[in-house]
Amino acid sequence: VPMHKVSDHEYINRFLTKEREALMAVHNIESPLATSRNLRGNLKEGKDESEIIKDYANAQYYGTVKIGSPPQEFQVIYDTGSSNLWVPEIGCVHCGYKWIHGGKNKYDSDASQTFVEDGSDFSIQYGSGAVKGVFAEDSVILADDIEVKNQKFATIHDAAGMGIAYTFAYFDGILGLGFDSISVGGV
Repeated sequence: VPMHKVSDHEYINRFLTKEREALMAVHNIESPLATSRNLRGNLKEGKDESEIIKDYANAQYYGTVKIGSPPQEFQVIYDTGSSNLWVPEIGCVHCGYKWIHGGKNKYDSDASQTFVEDGSDFSIQYGSGAVKGVFAEDSVILADDIEVKNQKFATIHDAAGMGIAYTFAYFDGILGLGFDSISVGGV
């Protein structure tokens, strides 16, 4: 089987073109090349909702989720291989630095009127490493207005197990879309 390597220059050009087109699509700027990658689903009310999934170098695919009242915004990996939602909390160690991509967004339970403390321990091991924290409960908003009230999720206080890759990653946390049977704590 013949193999061909795309030159670094061409790979970067392809990536920048996709990024430009994605930004144009987000800002509703018409472009003949614009394509968006949306997760689509029909709600019971018969209304369509979309979540834009961003692609960074074909290695990180992430979208937005909002937690709390008022909503705090996070970039999360929509992960089909896990089943828990987690985001870093204020004071999280090994959770990025402001000088790298502006730092990670961190959940502030004191800023949410709908936060309910749980406090049960949470830890999960991925192929790329582990994170530790505690369970909490709050309102979670997907897409523009799909609100799930009293959703249990984890706030992470230590992401050292994820290593330097998490520090430099563009995402804040993970939103697992997998089966209940593989969720930590049945959440």
